[in-house]
Amino acid sequence: MNDAIAIPDEIRAIPEQDHPRRVVALAADLPRGFVNGWHSHDRGQLLYTRSGAVTVTTDDGVFVLPPDRAVWIAPGAGHATRYLMQSELRTIYVRTETAPGLPRATSAITVTALLRELILTFMTFSRDYDEDGPEGRLVRVMLDQIIAAPSPGLRLPIPEDEKLRALAQAIREDPGNARPTAAIARDLAMSLRTFERRFAGQTGLAYRTWRTRAKMLKALELLSTGSSVGDTADRLGYEGQSAFIAGFKATFGTTPGRYFSGNSFGGDSGV
Repeated sequence: MNDAIAIPDEIRAIPEQDHPRRVVALAADLPRGFVNGWHSHDRGQLLYTRSGAVTVTTDDGVFVLPPDRAVWIAPGAGHATRYLMQSELRTIYVRTETAPGLPRATSAITVTALLRELILTFMTFSRDYDEDGPEGRLVRVMLDQIIAAPSPGLRLPIPEDEKLRALAQAIREDPGNARPTAAIARDLAMSLRTFERRFAGQTGLAYRTWRTRAKMLKALELLSTGSSVGDTADRLGYEGQSAFIAGFKATFGTTPGRYFSGNSFGGDSGV
């Protein structure tokens, strides 16, 4: 990766959504703790963090993006972002009618090596690049790569019911709290069967599966901000590192160390 790419000053300013080019870029270096409150865009947005980590909250779910991951935000979709550490944001806004194959719903995106280099190269273009020339051809390849990119399990769906939504928020903040499901259902004045049916109906996931995913997304937040694998396992209620690493691998297909390979965060990078 070329770390010394020159980004024009105009790319560091928020673009007008009615800019004539079908794809426009924005580069921003944001401090830890920066929050961009609830908002939406007329264009689709690929929100990509070259380094750092960010939490993206939408109407129906939460995404956690460690380094070199991205989320596609559909046009008009309300969202808010919170930066968990110093982050290099490299984002693009797309008129979706120009590329019908782009995702219709907000979803996580795995940024391949090729897509990463295309995004970073696009950051060096003028906003008024030639859409019919070599730059325009590169943009078309970039859009094709977004369409073809795999979508990892980085989304945590949030139920619509007010009580279930409050429960989900509490668990997301502290997923290591191991209260029995029956006790949770009783507190919500539901039978265990009713609780599990309603929760699955509103999230598309069984409660235990949802809670495991909540743990894994909290693990990404913790590891991204420098927590060791051991400390993360303890905080999430695992009996030991081995059980945590096995759960992480089952969710993301690799160990925590390999997931964060090539970045300066992630604690015990050798596991």
